[in-house]
Amino acid sequence: MVFVHGFGGRCTHSWSTFADHSAPSTWWWESDLLFVGYRSMRDGVVGVADRLRRELPSFVPRPPDGLLGTGPKGRDREPYEEVILVGHSLGGLIVRRAVADSTQEWINRGRPEHDRPALMDAKVRLFSPASAGFQPNGWLSLFTDGRTDLVARLTRAMATTFMELQPDSKVLVCTRRRTEALALESSAPSALRAHLVWANPDRVVITERYDTDAYSDSIDGVSHRGVCKPVPGFIAPRTFVEIGSVPRER
Repeated sequence: MVFVHGFGGRCTHSWSTFADHSAPSTWWWESDLLFVGYRSMRDGVVGVADRLRRELPSFVPRPPDGLLGTGPKGRDREPYEEVILVGHSLGGLIVRRAVADSTQEWINRGRPEHDRPALMDAKVRLFSPASAGFQPNGWLSLFTDGRTDLVARLTRAMATTFMELQPDSKVLVCTRRRTEALALESSAPSALRAHLVWANPDRVVITERYDTDAYSDSIDGVSHRGVCKPVPGFIAPRTFVEIGSVPRER
């Protein structure tokens, strides 16, 4: 599983509750977790997506020797059976962009099956992705709590991110256009059809899906920050990552 945090998040801290030892199924114990770090207030969406595309082949489909700990009998290095890309908020947009760009470049190279990017065949799970941009003024609630001096500093520091996440920005429009067009092809890779779950209400991002997304649902009573954090009594985020949906009580 490859985790990409959102705006203001940190590499491992944002996903720390996924890495604890309270996983309810053996599926989690048989999985490796890879946490992607980037500077959300300075790095551009396309740049981080390019970095993800460039670096992921070092870990997938086969982890490098020495990266992972070994048990008493060692650990084999067979290729992973599946890859799951998990993104939250801004991280969800980065995942979408990386998948779309990898697919387009692969097509432009003549679709070589021997050199097919692992990103294309991944399962994509996105928590409240910023695919349609931030809500007007909503992104400030992540940090500011009404502090105008902090608002001014943040606006200057994150000019690139702020502009890219405005509704109808070039990055948002092109990422959606490319993803939907590629997903409609008869042999479209699975990663282009993401599974989404939203916080309800979500006051930070615009809760708009792509037409070609495979699944979209919401969880009532959780915040934009909390929707991706499994805690005791709230295992929906784990379930969503594992099976791609949120079970409903009958």
